[in-house]
Amino acid sequence: MQVGIAPKTIVFSGVGKREDEIRAAVEAGIRSLNVESLEELEEIADAARRLGRVAPVSVRLNPDVAGGGHEYLATGGGASKFGLQRAEAAEAFRRAAAEAALDPVGISFHVGSQLLDMAPVLAAATPAAELWRELERAGIRLEDFDAGGGLGISYGAAEPDLPAYVDSLAEIAGGLDATLVLEPGRHLAGPVGTFVTRVLHVKQAGGRTIAVCDGGSNDLLRPALYGAEHPIAVLAGDDREETQVDVVGPLCESGDFLALGRGLPLPRRGDLIAVELAGAYGRVMSSTYNARPLCAEVVLEQGSWRVSRERGTYDDLVRNERT
Repeated sequence: MQVGIAPKTIVFSGVGKREDEIRAAVEAGIRSLNVESLEELEEIADAARRLGRVAPVSVRLNPDVAGGGHEYLATGGGASKFGLQRAEAAEAFRRAAAEAALDPVGISFHVGSQLLDMAPVLAAATPAAELWRELERAGIRLEDFDAGGGLGISYGAAEPDLPAYVDSLAEIAGGLDATLVLEPGRHLAGPVGTFVTRVLHVKQAGGRTIAVCDGGSNDLLRPALYGAEHPIAVLAGDDREETQVDVVGPLCESGDFLALGRGLPLPRRGDLIAVELAGAYGRVMSSTYNARPLCAEVVLEQGSWRVSRERGTYDDLVRNERT
C-alpha cells in the first residue's frame, strides 16, 4: 500500500498469520483474509470485534490436488499444511456467516507453484465450484472465486498456455456468477529480474571446470533448494570456447551453486555472469548466511538506472546485536 496498491486489490494468504498481521489487514480494509483453519477464523473475528470492523474472509479449500514444479512447491495435497478439507471448509463458511464481525466473501485454493501444466488448477476448481454451489443452496452467497497463484514461467521449458488457463477459469467463475481472482506473482515478477555475480576464481577439480563467484545460494537459493535451472550467461564471453562449467558461490557448503555442468564460454576472473529469470523468489529468499551482506538492487526503467536498495554492509550484520 505504501507504493500505491489499493487495499481492495490485496488478499492475505498464509497458513501462519500472526495476530498483529491479522489486525493490520483488518485495519487496512483489504479485499479478503484467506482463512486456513477454524482457529484462525476465530482470531480474525476477534480482531474485527476489537476494531469495530467487519472483516471480509475467504476460506481456503484444500482440494486434495497436488501440483507444482517441485515437491516443496506442491500445496494442494490432502496431507499438506495448507487450507481446509471440504467438510471443515463448509463449517468455516457457516461460522463466518453466523458471525456479525465476519463477511464470507469468497472461496480460494492454490495447488502449487511453478505450474506449466494447468490441469491441476482446473482439477481443483471443480470441488471448489461444487462447494460454492452447496453454500449458495444454504443461503451463503459468495463473490470471489480465487484460484490462487502458481502460474509458472519457462526456465528453459515450454511456456504455459496463458489464454487457455484464463479462459477455462473465467468460464467456471462465470458459471457461478463470481469474480475471478488470480495471483500470478512469479509469472509477472520472474522475467523482469536478473542476478549478476562476478567471477572470483576459475579452477579445475576432478575433471570439472569450476567458476567461483562472489554471489551464491545466500543470494539466489532456488538452484540449491529446488534444483532450479535458470538461464545463465557469461557476459562479453561470446568469442570463447564453450565448456561445461560449475558456477558456484563462496559459501562453505557443497550445495552452494548457481548452475552445475552448464555449457558456457570458459569464464575468466573478473567476468560478470548473469542468472536470468531471477525476479521471483530471488532477493526475497536471500539471507546473510556465512556473514555475507545482502546484494544491492538496481532498477532499469525508461532507459536509465537507479539503485533501489543499497548493498548491505558488515555493519548491517551486527547492527542489532548486543554484547
